[in-house]
Amino acid sequence: WNISLQARIDAALANGEIYLIYQPKILVNSGELVGVEALVRWRDPDKGLIQPDHFIRQCENAG
Repeated sequence: WNISLQARIDAALANGEIYLIYQPKILVNSGELVGVEALVRWRDPDKGLIQPDHFIRQCENAG
């Protein structure tokens, strides 16, 4: 499974399927922007959106 998943991750990176989105961090009381959080997303053309918990560990293990 890990080799198969790693091959899929490598292909997804090459095809631009894995990307970052930026989520603003805003203080509720004032509406002030205090930072931005980067979130990784993988949109597979066959399976749709793959949640990060399904591939982050493999990426970390692969280095």
